[in-house]
Amino acid sequence: MEQAKQRKYQEKLDSIDKNKGPEFSYEDAIKKVDSGLGVASGKWKMQRDVEGRLWLGQIGDDEEYHWLMPVYIPPVLLGYLWHEVDRSEL
Repeated sequence: MEQAKQRKYQEKLDSIDKNKGPEFSYEDAIKKVDSGLGVASGKWKMQRDVEGRLWLGQIGDDEEYHWLMPVYIPPVLLGYLWHEVDRSEL
């Protein structure tokens, strides 16, 4: 059961990776987020809600994004390459 869950999780990440467009730096990603777009890097996703609040999501084992409003951006995300994605409903 656990192996099947992990396999589906990895398939979800592989699907995101295969369907990405041009990649860009975190600095460009946050500019796109500020203009109303959604961006992703691997299991991470960022976007703003209708009130302009920044949300950071991470795909969980259930293949769904789990969202939080970050107090700060984890430094590791600053070095990732990002790409545009469809926005999620928050």
